[in-house]
Amino acid sequence: MSAPYAVTEGARVLTPHGPGVIAKLDAKGRTEVHLDWCLADGKNARAYLAVELVRPVVLEVDAENNVIYKIVEPKDAAEVIDVTATAFDKGEPLTKQCGSTQRDMKNFVSMYVPRMAKEGYTVAAVDSKTGEVLGAFLNEDFNNPDPAGIGAFLDNSDGVWMPVLTMIESLEEKLLEKHNIPANPIDRPAKTHFHLWMIGVAPNGRGRGVGKKLFTHSVGVAKACGFKLAFAECTGAISTHIFKKYLNPTLDAYVDYKTWDGVGKEDVNKVPDTGHPGMSMLSVAL
Repeated sequence: MSAPYAVTEGARVLTPHGPGVIAKLDAKGRTEVHLDWCLADGKNARAYLAVELVRPVVLEVDAENNVIYKIVEPKDAAEVIDVTATAFDKGEPLTKQCGSTQRDMKNFVSMYVPRMAKEGYTVAAVDSKTGEVLGAFLNEDFNNPDPAGIGAFLDNSDGVWMPVLTMIESLEEKLLEKHNIPANPIDRPAKTHFHLWMIGVAPNGRGRGVGKKLFTHSVGVAKACGFKLAFAECTGAISTHIFKKYLNPTLDAYVDYKTWDGVGKEDVNKVPDTGHPGMSMLSVAL
């Protein structure tokens, strides 16, 4: 693994056997990791792994802004769900226009975050003094299928979610065609297409460079893990601006909210009045 994500002795890391702490590094590029789970005798389990199979949890300590950037672990999932759901409920223009509530958003992200936390590609910003989660970028391998609960969610949501999901589907169809990606998730190769799925920043994280660094660290994780392409469906003007400013992406497809003639057009056509002109499929080769 290349800088800036090199591992050191004492660092908390992710391994194929679960999270743990590096006890030793040797000159041949091997590590001894003390895993979190314990053996029957109460002692920590150990794993001996090549260094390329070990990923650090902490990605950066931004001392100037008192922010730690880290990989989200399963123990972080509940707080990450709360922060991202709240932030996205307040800042995502399309679902809000279509009647979505904070309850909807929490139920929606709750279907994804636990599996993302296990997968180990999601990046969080944490206040180094209080431990509070300031924001997160929810990421996953694009070979994951839709969660089993998506149908029940749509049946019971407060808002109308079909417009945003229909647009995302149309953008993803163009992404699949352009980059020769199989339509069925189970046919997609692992660690090839990195889905920058959703970003949310809490009010306490604003003005501290959190949004920018969540983007750049997410792409850094994708590169370090060997992915070939990262992409995002940017539904609002702010996320689109950050992606374009710092990552120099390619515009693969675009939906204009003003001229949308599909499901929910009565609501969707009003979204540009709030300062958000459309949804962009943006990608960057890694």
